[in-house]
Amino acid sequence: MHPDIFEHYAHHYKTGEVMPKELSDKIKRAQNFNAGYRMTELLAAAELDMQWHTLPADAAPQDPDVFQKQALKKTHLDLGAVPPRYRSTYFSHIWAGGYSAGY
Repeated sequence: MHPDIFEHYAHHYKTGEVMPKELSDKIKRAQNFNAGYRMTELLAAAELDMQWHTLPADAAPQDPDVFQKQALKKTHLDLGAVPPRYRSTYFSHIWAGGYSAGY
């Protein structure tokens, strides 16, 4: 959104006209829309991942859905208005891919 760069690239695809200032101002004002929601999704994913990674090595196998529900409740991130975007099973790249560091 740097003005010089924006003005260089934000052109109408047919006419080549620079985007009107009113529209670019509107985009700038909207850039933080829903930031709290996105941050809550990120926090829930990070907390869930960390809870998986802090299980003791000798812990019994866990049911991913049950574990996730308990983990989100424990961290007060079991919010109906912001359901988990990243479920435990989405972390397969971490477990199977050799990347086993927590978020």
